Amino acid sequence: MRKAAILAFVVIAAVAVVAVMAWSVLQPGDNPGDGPLAEGSRPNALSPADGVVSYGQDLTLRWTAVTGADRYVLLITAPDGSMAPLNLSSTGPSYDLAGLLRDGRYYWTVRAVDDGAYGPASNTSSFTIRSSLDAPVALSPSDGSVHRNSVPPLKWSAVTGAEGYRLRISASSDLSDPIEDTSVNATSYQLRFSMTDGSTYYWQVASNHGGIWSPWSSVHHFTYDLFLAAPVPGNPTGGVTVMGGEVNLTWSTVEDADLYWVQISTSNTFADPVVDAESADTWYDLDGALADNATYYWRVQAENEMTSSDWSAPAEFIVGTDSIPYSFTWTYDGKTWSLSGSVPGADYYAKHDLPRTYDYASYMTDGDPLVVRIAGELKAMAQAQGFDAPTFILSFVQGIAYTDDEVTTGQGEYPRYPVETIVDGGGDCEDKTVLYASLMQSSAMNVDMVLLVYTSPGETGHMAAGMLRPDGYSGTYDTYYTDPESGKNYLYCETTSPNWRIGQEPSELDGFSVEVLPC
Repeated sequence: MRKAAILAFVVIAAVAVVAVMAWSVLQPGDNPGDGPLAEGSRPNALSPADGVVSYGQDLTLRWTAVTGADRYVLLITAPDGSMAPLNLSSTGPSYDLAGLLRDGRYYWTVRAVDDGAYGPASNTSSFTIRSSLDAPVALSPSDGSVHRNSVPPLKWSAVTGAEGYRLRISASSDLSDPIEDTSVNATSYQLRFSMTDGSTYYWQVASNHGGIWSPWSSVHHFTYDLFLAAPVPGNPTGGVTVMGGEVNLTWSTVEDADLYWVQISTSNTFADPVVDAESADTWYDLDGALADNATYYWRVQAENEMTSSDWSAPAEFIVGTDSIPYSFTWTYDGKTWSLSGSVPGADYYAKHDLPRTYDYASYMTDGDPLVVRIAGELKAMAQAQGFDAPTFILSFVQGIAYTDDEVTTGQGEYPRYPVETIVDGGGDCEDKTVLYASLMQSSAMNVDMVLLVYTSPGETGHMAAGMLRPDGYSGTYDTYYTDPESGKNYLYCETTSPNWRIGQEPSELDGFSVEVLPC
């Protein structure tokens, strides 16, 4: 009898082990067959909710209590097979895992037990345990970037499960003594401290969930650079002339500038500026503080409360005068003659400020009131003495000083308009030729004129005027050229120096080619 009882106990124990083993190999979602307890004794998983991720290992499984149950048994499995099925027992409708499981995903079911009788299993539920968080990834500003005047918000990647982030920023690469060390509930942060021009700042961020913290992100850095672009002068520039001492300076707008600083000087080094003032606008008005007939330089600088720009490149202008006098003396027929007057400043500067061209005929201004007036005055002077007017006017032009463009303007070639030759008191061959042709072709004289351009390989060119040769002309000199288009003949007129007669050509021009330019 004793052996039979022992055998029966072993068989019952074996059956129980097989039953447990059979339950432990069920797949998630499957339910084992009903036990001795009634169908209504099936527990329902309450928490954690199916599929939840739990941060930290202090997780408690909870389910509905079953009436009459004296304990509950749980089955926990890992779907990746990383852990053998775990059977646990609890006397109440909960079980505190308390660090029992490592990080991973798990399935669990629970059954009520009454006096050794097992009820049906609950539906399978899942949860995931994580004891750490991923480190955020710093996104912007890009590592090593330089930012002028402002820095965009710091941004980093979102971390799954993170409830917040900790950000720290420092002027040292090891982030010791951080300038800011703050908690952030978003994935971006706008810096609040005042940055120093030219300084480099280092930052990193970590994520957290409850008491769980991720590792710090890699350290990123950026450099802050205060910068204002230099303004660009608008007007006046390029040596243009400003009339009447009323100067209005204008320049480009500079982003982030609060005001501008303006300097005006007679020197392009601005060692002793005559104006040194600020302006809240992109212009500056100056009334009557500058001298007439003087060249000035000006420059402007942008400023704000943090920094200032470089000075702009110097710009140049001339303060003109309303009236410019002229006076000439010359010799003709053994006597000294004189002519004087004045030119409206606006007329002179209007021509003086024009760009130069090598279309010499375009400098003819026989309709200019100044040219007409001077031609009329010279004609009257000649007629009063019984002189030939074209010859007398030629002597006036020959008596004007011959000047070299390189010396007077710094340019190899600088053609002048007649009003410029009068005001400047001199000119070279093309300047004096254009003046003579304009005087003769003006309404005071009404003589048809051309320009004669002389060229020869390897030789300096020359220009003279050509005056229409009257029918039956019988002058002492009779050098003339024919306009191939009109067929008209034009007498040579040398303008560079005194005593050359109409029709008399210098022998130095022998062998030169001649181009006739109608004007």
